[in-house]
Amino acid sequence: MVPGAQVESLRLGFPARVRHAGLGVVRSPCCATSGGCCPCGAFTQGAASQRFGARCTLMNPTIPTSVVQVDWSREAIRSGEWSPGKRLLRSIRDYQRHSGARLTARAARGWAVLRHRFWSAVAGADIPLNCCLGGGLLLPHPNGVVIHPAAQVGPNCLIFQQVTLGTRGRPGAPVIGAHVDIGAGAKVLGPVRIGAHAVVGANAVVLDDVPAHWVAVGNPARVLQRR
Repeated sequence: MVPGAQVESLRLGFPARVRHAGLGVVRSPCCATSGGCCPCGAFTQGAASQRFGARCTLMNPTIPTSVVQVDWSREAIRSGEWSPGKRLLRSIRDYQRHSGARLTARAARGWAVLRHRFWSAVAGADIPLNCCLGGGLLLPHPNGVVIHPAAQVGPNCLIFQQVTLGTRGRPGAPVIGAHVDIGAGAKVLGPVRIGAHAVVGANAVVLDDVPAHWVAVGNPARVLQRR
């Protein structure tokens, strides 16, 4: 990865390179070409199993661990819990994890597709199976959530109802950094970069980049520094 791209990865909260136990060095190309997302939020060649998420160690020690450490408990489904958002995410994780050509993998992907269609209808959400979604994503009220297939969402984000991550008249989709909270009804449109730990207020329409740790509010959104 070129130095400029590495700096961009750090600003958004994505690790430029990670090492998985038993997997060696994994680089981070776009998920659109890899077909899956690393459990720690980096975009990797192929869908890595969730069980490696807790054992990721960064190749670059300058990246804060808090930025990329995934809290998988946020997506855990308790016994008897309804939670359409979590179950929709589980179907997406299962689909991306079973990327092999074996009969068992193909069967598992087919079952994941059926579950994805069911929970998409129940939740009223449009989140494609091939989305780049970092681990620890929270969808407490998934109704009306629309995520473009080319959009990228970092680890430990929070997305409320009626949120759209999409395009607008020109190529490019949003890239959301780690630990970003997006309020109800917000729209993030076009090739917009949202920095790590930023907040997008309810009903905001974001058309420009938001720096890490800043807040975007209004229509069109203006960027404010946190107090």
